[in-house]
Amino acid sequence: MELPDFNKAAYFTKRTLDDRAGETTGEIVLWRMKGEEEFKYIMDCPFCKEHSECESIVFEKKPYKFRCPACDKIIRIGKLKESIKKRRLADKKKAEAAKTE
Repeated sequence: MELPDFNKAAYFTKRTLDDRAGETTGEIVLWRMKGEEEFKYIMDCPFCKEHSECESIVFEKKPYKFRCPACDKIIRIGKLKESIKKRRLADKKKAEAAKTE
């Protein structure tokens, strides 16, 4: 599957995905074209590490949730603002741990 023309996309995001332990082990590219309700995605699952692509998925509400087609675990795509806060806290903790060593 190819990525869309960005000028024709109504929504486009590329996010890292964390497993249950909070480690970044997956990635997703999710988009929706203008005038369409269906999303398309390309994903590497954070749990089973399988690569999957989907041509048509409709989300009812935010945060977007769906199941991995390979391992059947629920993948949640939260707000970008929350993910940025989470990354900053993790980076801050890593920097503090490095100072104490």
